[in-house]
Amino acid sequence: MEKVTVTYFSHYRQDDFDELNIRINDLPAQPTSAELVDDEHNAFLQVNPETKEIVGATIMYANDWFKEIADAFQRGDLEHPEVKFFLEHKIKEWMAERENREQLEHAIA
Repeated sequence: MEKVTVTYFSHYRQDDFDELNIRINDLPAQPTSAELVDDEHNAFLQVNPETKEIVGATIMYANDWFKEIADAFQRGDLEHPEVKFFLEHKIKEWMAERENREQLEHAIA
């Protein structure tokens, strides 16, 4: 799987609605088609209709999802999928940093 880097976002908010738009990997903003990927959180992938390349995502009512995730962290709910995802991602990051340090130390020695 290719690396995904958030390179732009906008968060439109009103009293009873919010929409988070995310662009990835410095891909240009152009007309896209939306594919529903998470019905529970109203999340859509934004796809370039010509190349079929994923260029971003849109999350409707993102504030509700953020609150759900924050509450799970606050409770220490280690079984919550978003908490587990975060912890797994951080551990992979730490492993990569460790490997880089070891390679550097080996190169210096």
